[in-house]
Amino acid sequence: MAAADCAVLARAFPSLALSGDCCLNSRISCGNGRITRIDLGTMGLTGPLPQALTELSALGILNLYDNALTGPIPSWVGDMKSLTTLFLDKNKFTGTIPDSLGKLTGLGQLTLGENGLVPPIPDSLGNMQALYYLSLNNLAMSIPIPSWIGNLKRLTFLNLGTSGYTGPIPDWIGDLQALETLVLTDNKLSGPVPSSFSRLQKLKTLPNTQ
Repeated sequence: MAAADCAVLARAFPSLALSGDCCLNSRISCGNGRITRIDLGTMGLTGPLPQALTELSALGILNLYDNALTGPIPSWVGDMKSLTTLFLDKNKFTGTIPDSLGKLTGLGQLTLGENGLVPPIPDSLGNMQALYYLSLNNLAMSIPIPSWIGNLKRLTFLNLGTSGYTGPIPDWIGDLQALETLVLTDNKLSGPVPSSFSRLQKLKTLPNTQ
């Protein structure tokens, strides 16, 4: 039982009416008396992201997909250094992506799509070189595809669809040779698919850029 962490979680999300040993809940995983996974996708959560989550120092997986969380993504999320997976997509977050997220250098999966997030996207996200799954889709960007994505050599999945990205498809995408899935649909991209894409030997299909 992770009594202290369970109390923190109950305080963070009082609408869930959690009580007792939260580790017995199928949406929560624990190890060595600490919460290590929170899977609260599609739970009707509202309000800002609760800062009490920073007290869960062993938390590796945080899935808050498809809720109604609001406000900006707080800068303190970058202090949750144990995170390996962060799913915040399909909420009602607004504002810009905080520069501090770049401190999560152990993060492997990050989804921020389907929110009200706007530019700029901080270059610091290029520091997250453990990322292999990145989704920045269905956002109101209207900017060129960020060049820092070219630093993420481990990416196998990249979704930039339906976000108004502009300009040519960067040649450096051909250097992301681990890519298996690339989504660029429904943007404002111009020009041909770069010849460098021939280096993407693991890519299952060439992206439709229309």
